[in-house]
Amino acid sequence: TTTNGGTVRLYALWTAVTPFDHDPALTKILGGEANRTLATGETTPLTAETFNFEFKAVSTVPGMSTLPMPVAAHGAQTYTVSRVGAGALPIGSLSFLFAGDYVYELREIAGAASTPGTPAAAQGSYTYDSAVYRITYHITQAGTVMNGSVTVEKQTAGGAFSAPVTYSAATEPSFTNDYLLPRYTVSFNAKSGSVTPAP
Repeated sequence: TTTNGGTVRLYALWTAVTPFDHDPALTKILGGEANRTLATGETTPLTAETFNFEFKAVSTVPGMSTLPMPVAAHGAQTYTVSRVGAGALPIGSLSFLFAGDYVYELREIAGAASTPGTPAAAQGSYTYDSAVYRITYHITQAGTVMNGSVTVEKQTAGGAFSAPVTYSAATEPSFTNDYLLPRYTVSFNAKSGSVTPAP
């Protein structure tokens, strides 16, 4: 305006950005004495175990109090997903609208089948995978489009994390549980009777 004391109205034009979306997942592998065919024709384990995994946001981006999480997490920054038996397990889609580095960790939660004396352990037991995976999203903005790169690192037995590698189907987190068939000890006291157990 050329008038002193005049009013100038400014208008902002807002354009929505196209988010960067990613669908992290994991694979559960059963080893040890799993997948064995018994004399009855049944395959071990006879009772499938439910395996649980914790997906957790571990870093914050300046200006953000929470990180993007799967819809099913309902805003919580720690989320548990479950799978019965072996196979692939989607964690849930993540959608990024702001630039920054976002870090998450994924680990398996040991279940009752690893504890001797529990009902689950009576049917057989598992070794639980202690690996921790760190998944990092590096998000940048080009105009109205968000771009991202994803890397994954693995920590084994509480040691240092491995060097980051690009997230792909080949490097996707996997957890291996070795299954152990139940063992029984049978004792026989020959002085307590005259019946000999059949072999």
